[in-house]
Amino acid sequence: MQDQQPLKIFIVYAREDADALKELRVQLIPVARSERLEVWYDGEILPGQHWDKEIKTQLQSADIILLFISKHFFASEYIQTTELKEALERHEEGKSVVVPVIVRHCVWQDDFEVSKFQALPTGAQPIFSSHWRDHDEAMVSVAEGVKKVARKLRGERTKEEADHNTFNLARSREDFEEYLKKGFIFHAEEVRAKIDDFKKQEQADDALHAYKQRERHDHEAAEKEQKRLALEQREREKSQKEKGNTGLPREREENKRRAAVAQLVEQQRLVRRRREQNLGWMGASG
Repeated sequence: MQDQQPLKIFIVYAREDADALKELRVQLIPVARSERLEVWYDGEILPGQHWDKEIKTQLQSADIILLFISKHFFASEYIQTTELKEALERHEEGKSVVVPVIVRHCVWQDDFEVSKFQALPTGAQPIFSSHWRDHDEAMVSVAEGVKKVARKLRGERTKEEADHNTFNLARSREDFEEYLKKGFIFHAEEVRAKIDDFKKQEQADDALHAYKQRERHDHEAAEKEQKRLALEQREREKSQKEKGNTGLPREREENKRRAAVAQLVEQQRLVRRRREQNLGWMGASG
């Protein structure tokens, strides 16, 4: 997990429940270290910072949003009109996970928006209630629940990232194949640089190298053939001049010209076939 970005936790609470908040923050310290969590609440706002702006900024970047549920939570106008509204929107958009934490007894089940979420501690038993031997036991239950949520969220995002990378790799291979087939070497090399998979990079390098070797060989062969045809033409012209003949009959000259053209066409066909053979690594590597 050392190479992963921390998950950000935002705590929505009423001032009257600040005691519960402080206790939970202490309980979360080892979990935050092991799971790479950053816990934020409005007590982190520094002097000189804009209070409302900073809260909205932190909310908009939160991965997990804890709602400290009590009668004071529902009585706070700022929570209801700003923080809760933003939290629910982020949940609907799949950007954040919302987790109610039942701090004190209240009729929270009557609130449609809040009651639809699975709550902490275990069994949605309030932290300050006789259900627990002491408050620490309830806080441990909340901390364990937060750890499970963080691990699940990180696992889902890791899978999404892996799926995204697999899709990009497939697209890159398709682009590489298409560019190489068309002979766009510069573009093929650009796509190759975007292929993250080391094995696929090696295969792409081999395909590019083979293609360039074939291109060089075909180019040299074509030049050699052109020189041969030019030499034969000069020798014919020289021979005809020495014999005092102005040229071969038109029909024989035309036949030779057609034969030369047909030979060049066949060479081009072989070049295209070799290019396509260079792409065999795509299917073979699947």
